[in-house]
Amino acid sequence: MMIHSLSNMLWLELRNGLRQLTRRTAHSALIVAVLATGLGATLFVLVVIDALVLRPMPFPDAERLVQIGEDFGRPGFLGQVDTQDFLDLRESLTQVDAIESYSAGTINLSDGDRVERYDGQFVTAGLFQLVGTGAQIGRVLGEADDRPGAPLRAVISDRLWRQRFSASPDVLGQSIRINLQPAQIVGVMPPRFAFPFTSDVWVAARYSDGQPAETRREAEVIARLKPGGSLDEAAMELQSVWQRLQQQSPESRRDLKMGLHPAEHRFVNPHTRSIVTILLVAALSVLLVACANVANLQLALLSQRSRELALRNALGAGRTRLLVALLSETLVLTLVATALALMIAHWAGVYAMRTFVEAGDGPAYWIEFAMTPRVAAFGIGIAAITTIAAGLMPGLRASGFELQRAIVDNGRAGGGASRIARVLIVAQVAFSCVLLIGAGMAWRQLDARSRFDIGLDTPRESLLTARAGIFPEQYPTGAEQVEFFERVAERLRAEPGVLAATAADTLPGLMSSHDEVLVEGRAETTSDDLVAHARIDDGFAQTYGLRALSGRLPDARDTADSLPVAVVDQRFADRYWPGQDPLQRRFKLGTESDAPWLTVVGVVRNLTLDDVDDDPRPSVLLPMRQSPVRFATLAVHVAGSASAFAPRLAEIVREVDADTPVYWVRTLDAALAADRVGDRFLTRLFGVFGAVGLLLAGAGLFGVLAQVVQARTREIGVRRAIGATGRQVVTAVAGDSARLLLIGLVLGVGLGVPWAMLLAQTSLGLDPFDPLIFGSVVALVGLAGAVSVLVPTRRALGIAPSEALRSE
Repeated sequence: MMIHSLSNMLWLELRNGLRQLTRRTAHSALIVAVLATGLGATLFVLVVIDALVLRPMPFPDAERLVQIGEDFGRPGFLGQVDTQDFLDLRESLTQVDAIESYSAGTINLSDGDRVERYDGQFVTAGLFQLVGTGAQIGRVLGEADDRPGAPLRAVISDRLWRQRFSASPDVLGQSIRINLQPAQIVGVMPPRFAFPFTSDVWVAARYSDGQPAETRREAEVIARLKPGGSLDEAAMELQSVWQRLQQQSPESRRDLKMGLHPAEHRFVNPHTRSIVTILLVAALSVLLVACANVANLQLALLSQRSRELALRNALGAGRTRLLVALLSETLVLTLVATALALMIAHWAGVYAMRTFVEAGDGPAYWIEFAMTPRVAAFGIGIAAITTIAAGLMPGLRASGFELQRAIVDNGRAGGGASRIARVLIVAQVAFSCVLLIGAGMAWRQLDARSRFDIGLDTPRESLLTARAGIFPEQYPTGAEQVEFFERVAERLRAEPGVLAATAADTLPGLMSSHDEVLVEGRAETTSDDLVAHARIDDGFAQTYGLRALSGRLPDARDTADSLPVAVVDQRFADRYWPGQDPLQRRFKLGTESDAPWLTVVGVVRNLTLDDVDDDPRPSVLLPMRQSPVRFATLAVHVAGSASAFAPRLAEIVREVDADTPVYWVRTLDAALAADRVGDRFLTRLFGVFGAVGLLLAGAGLFGVLAQVVQARTREIGVRRAIGATGRQVVTAVAGDSARLLLIGLVLGVGLGVPWAMLLAQTSLGLDPFDPLIFGSVVALVGLAGAVSVLVPTRRALGIAPSEALRSE
């Protein structure tokens, strides 16, 4: 009976609340917009957390999957493993019941009609069983396919099957060429399968024990722990086995360390998880501002509804009934806002996925930023908490009114905002400052990356770059490989509008090779002796605008039979020969005893061949004729539009070799921007959160103060009637709000300092106490607060004293 009575009361109050809200459409619309924005931001971040952290990998026994790799001392990051090391570990480890590998590689696929390049993987036969996925037609790779010398077999993705083979079932058994080798398609994987990220072709690795080092690959290693096995036990066994293998081959394994961690860290690393945590804090800050806003707006409205509530009490509504009534009104608003928030979170997830996919930097194929029942349930829970947070304080205050006095006073307000409202105004301003400081730090970080000097003088937007790879079957010797890239570069230089062209195995600012360096006269290398190096042709310097500070750059004198030489940057010279002339000094790259001694013939200014986020390393440039490559980046300095030259670049490479497609065709500026897609998205997100926080705080301040000023109409009229000037009225009405604004700014700046320090840890030497950021935030929030205070006050000054007194 009691439950039935309670449900009737709730239903009646919800209906009454809906009627009350429709009578105050502007007030209700403002609250809905504020709550929808705060809830939408929080739900979107929950969508991201669900996709990246909470949702398990879609593999059998996913919690038992681990990654094994070279440990570089970076938490959550493991490198690849030499294929011989993989074979030895597979034979020796007993704490795992399956261990497989996959190695990313260029797949040039030709079916006799055309050749195209795809993202591919060279995999061991048991990988598909390990991840629990079979083919939708045909079969996956088996042990017979993975034996050394076996015919080359391939499995293709559903996407490739539909785009290139028109989803024909006759694709099974079709003969193709993969990297110039004859192969046969044996299966098509299910839709969306693209392990590990965006692969379209999987080829049997066919590793052989004792394979020469120069023909071996490096591969990612994934394993499954035995049932009941622990991560710690497996890690201990790995260290024991690796120490034994090091003793067997001390020269090749002496300085290598192996590590093991959950496989999920391979796809969502700890750094990404920390970024998601930061986003959650930012989103919750927006939600807190929204809740404070709604509570403040509802509190301000109480001053106008005090007589109504008092009458309801006099007619028999107890204080509990009044509390339920006001909570019901907030619940109705929250339900409408939640529906809008779910749509906001959905479209934000769609936009985020499209942003990353278009930049070619999407997450693992099974990760999708989509609304799930779990996130929707979280949203309902958050909506319930929001209803309580935003409606409880106004409800408690309303139920505690001096109701008889409200009737006698005819519902007039007192002197301004309540103590609770003052606290909420301060909280809104403080959280808005924190959000804007985060947005400012993220923007400065992105700006620092975009402006980072990588040591080149040619404008990035005028450099068109592309990648191309050739294979030993067609170009077996180093001389033939070099000759291919030289022919391509010469053809490019001969084109109208081309100022310079080059082929090198680096893309400055993005990628290069690394190796240890042994300087002549030093006993041994140290952990700091890791340098970036690139193999370049004679056109590299002209194309990228590089000049020698001393000595010379690689040229036609540097042949395969001449003295091995190198050009170093100033950072290299300062580290190894400080205060000395580096020319004609010698060093080795690598730890192999037969590595040649390189003579320094030139010095250039500091170069950044690696990603700009990495610690700057000394750089070395080697003549390609003395150190041939099979994969190179082509770069063309174009007088006009670099992007417009892209079709011609691809055509020239096909004319030189019809079996060699180019890929990653884009300007250097676009390539660097694509590499920063995550940073740009994070910056935009922080910017949105900051702007939303500012708008919410401004709208809340404006709404609250407008209602406070309206409630003080009689007071303002009396002051004007007895001769108070406009300035005196402004001081009386706005002075208290200005003090609250100042307190909020001080607290916001104080809370923003540790927030800025946290964000600056991942930036490029940013100052966490950047005066421009903090000064701009204070000015922006102060301006928004001043407008929120002065506009309703100015409106009140326009009320004639007689009109104000007539309100009696």
